[in-house]
Amino acid sequence: MGTSKPAKSIRREQKLLYVITVKVPPGGQIIEGTTHWYGFNLIKKGKVDAVMGDQLVHCNQGDLIVVYPEMNRKGCNVYECPMQGISLGVKIRSNDDLFGQRDRGYFILNLESKTRLKAQELFDNIYYETAREPLDYRLMVNSYLTNLLTLVRREVTSPETVANKLKEEQPRRNPIVEEAKKYIQENYKKHLSLGILSGNLYVSASHLRYLFRNETGTSVIRYIIKIKLGLVKDLLKNTEMTVAEIAYEAGFENLNYFYRLFKRVEGLTPLQYRKFYK
Repeated sequence: MGTSKPAKSIRREQKLLYVITVKVPPGGQIIEGTTHWYGFNLIKKGKVDAVMGDQLVHCNQGDLIVVYPEMNRKGCNVYECPMQGISLGVKIRSNDDLFGQRDRGYFILNLESKTRLKAQELFDNIYYETAREPLDYRLMVNSYLTNLLTLVRREVTSPETVANKLKEEQPRRNPIVEEAKKYIQENYKKHLSLGILSGNLYVSASHLRYLFRNETGTSVIRYIIKIKLGLVKDLLKNTEMTVAEIAYEAGFENLNYFYRLFKRVEGLTPLQYRKFYK
């Protein structure tokens, strides 16, 4: 998929509604990883598969993928190269569910030609302003963002969208993978490995590795890490436990490894994360 260009950021000021970061990776890569931002990803041309949480979804030209904060996302399997897209990360100073889809974690709109062109123009204008920083560019960016959010809200709540456009991506169910997920959920605080998991499910490690990645788009180990870090983040936000206590509670035995992993995945140290969400 290529390596992302450094993000341009606008820092929050007292009267600004949004803090945003704009990423336009080569080839239109979807913003990856777990972030604290809403992700807006517009596919201008071509097709791409993307992993949202543990689901594999298929995105085509004209699709607008909106991803909620904390939803892990990754682009993979680009088709019809060159795939062209543009991505925005938007931090919104509101706890409200603007689009009514928080439980799903993401949604995809297939925009009609006229609406797609309007959305693309807003994306391009935001990128232009943040890249060149002309006079009063922050005000212009907020204006464009307001228009973009309004466009998305109208699309996602329109009767036509509810009936036809909002894609309900159904994960492909494999009983072995479902059993693996169940076992991980019940035992992730213990020492787990692909070998231990496959042994308890009475399948070969190589077969389980293939099935798990084919259905979820991720490896067994990364899935286990995701579950562990989910508990860590919940405890950081909602308890007064020390970082060390939280790490051990989530099954991390090596604190140095835990700190490095958390910073790499979240972009913040555990204490920075706690301060951000407290």
